[in-house]
Amino acid sequence: MKSNSFFIFIIIFFMLYGSIMIFQTSLEIDGQRYFVLEDDQMISMTYAKNFANGNGLVWNKTGEKVEGYSNPLWVMYMSLFHFLPVSQSHICLYIQISGLLLLLANLFVVRKLAQLVSYNSGPVSISSVFLTAFYYPLNYWSLHGFEVSTLTLLITLSVLMFIKAKKSHSITLKSFTLLGLGTLLRLDAAIPYIMTLLYLYVSTKKNRVKYLCYYSIPLLFFLAGQTLFRYFYYGEVLPNPYYLKMTGYPLILRLSRGLYVFLNFVKESNSILLLLPLIVLLKKNNKHSKLLLLILAGQISYSIYVGGDAWEWYEICNRFIVIVIPLFFIVFSLSVHEISTFIKQVISTGSKPININKYYISFLILSLFSFNSMVLAEWFLLKPPFEKIEQTAQLELGLYIEKITSPEARIAVVWAGTMPYFVGRNYIDILGKNDKIIAHEKMKTFEPSQLLFPHNNISGSKYTFFYPGPVISG
Repeated sequence: MKSNSFFIFIIIFFMLYGSIMIFQTSLEIDGQRYFVLEDDQMISMTYAKNFANGNGLVWNKTGEKVEGYSNPLWVMYMSLFHFLPVSQSHICLYIQISGLLLLLANLFVVRKLAQLVSYNSGPVSISSVFLTAFYYPLNYWSLHGFEVSTLTLLITLSVLMFIKAKKSHSITLKSFTLLGLGTLLRLDAAIPYIMTLLYLYVSTKKNRVKYLCYYSIPLLFFLAGQTLFRYFYYGEVLPNPYYLKMTGYPLILRLSRGLYVFLNFVKESNSILLLLPLIVLLKKNNKHSKLLLLILAGQISYSIYVGGDAWEWYEICNRFIVIVIPLFFIVFSLSVHEISTFIKQVISTGSKPININKYYISFLILSLFSFNSMVLAEWFLLKPPFEKIEQTAQLELGLYIEKITSPEARIAVVWAGTMPYFVGRNYIDILGKNDKIIAHEKMKTFEPSQLLFPHNNISGSKYTFFYPGPVISG
């Protein structure tokens, strides 16, 4: 009963917290309130708007077709809101609200999964929900319009379905189909899929190869389907951002940057706490929780392989790792509970056991502070998101450019999301995300001092420069 009360309290407080966080992302210009997503997601919104308006899945209404997004299913989802009788300045609000609701649904799944792997432990399930609900990076990416909210829910739900089926010896394609669907949200959803297949292969004694082939079908189907569409619609095998970010850069430098930013994240988040879940590896009866660790390890490896994310300088958990952070919190909570149970057994004497619940709760709260220590002001909602000032400047500039230019004007931009979405002109993306020529060019070289750990270039552009604003012609 107490566990249910705590859960309801967390849910109510989370919804209030998320609502305030959404409002903080909004901008007010000339008395008009605009709800705006992170600039990269405004690129996806531009594709969604053009698709809903009958112009196809394009960034510019005219010119060459370029796949400047890597989240096709999310773009299609965004397009649905453009059919509603809603002001363009408020469409993003509905995307953000849906992200909040998806995060809410994820908390219910996290609770179920935590109960499953902990054999219905109330403290483990509640602490897992508590840590997940108020982890700033997960809320940040989700409420700024990224597909993170949906992908996180799909992964958590598929793991829950898989472990349930494994326990009852009745594994079906359902959980794998969910993960396969996730590749339409982002291709790296293939990593949790592969890790789950690996776990199934290792934990199964008979018909391993048969299971491996059979349960690979959804992954192959979704990957083949989107690749064929991409080839016939855009003339490419992979999304344009892949060629921009992953080709032409030496592997060793990419790996070094990926490892560097990951180790920095570990250091800033408290390395001791992050290693705590390894305790479950010592417990034989926690075998299913090892799947959660395996998926987490897969995403960490992937993040290192691609060189980290584009916003690593912000020092929050990146988009590649954050989608499996609820799995981490479940295993973390399980480990803390194991330790507290052990301590209780060791130090209790006679018939008067020592109550360590208050220490357990205090440790969880301190852990949550530690996990969010890089962004305490933003976490406490005392400071707006780091991009808000720049987003306001971009939108103000875009609205001014709209007044002084004709519809035929061509505008070269670095921030390729906010302005193109709100201001109907033709654009040139200097960073190349929406430009095939730039994306396929040879990677520019760096000064020797920049080679080992470039600050923010590896996930941004094939060029290294700072540019104050747009160039207008016409």
